[in-house]
Amino acid sequence: MRRSQKPFSLRLSPDLVARVDECVERLRAYGLSVSRTDVTRMLIVRALDTTGGDLQKLLSTAPIPDETRG
Repeated sequence: MRRSQKPFSLRLSPDLVARVDECVERLRAYGLSVSRTDVTRMLIVRALDTTGGDLQKLLSTAPIPDETRG
């Protein structure tokens, strides 16, 4: 573990773990060597970057426009 990183534990439902595992397998199919932790970290970063932590965006079921696509 890098010195600047801090441990962080999560308890997830079996359904959510299965979804993370599906993401892991899809990324591995592209030849990437990733772990559950890597994927969970990427998903958290993406969600925070996409929503900016905005409560309305977090609670909404509407799709969030992806500004990186043109």
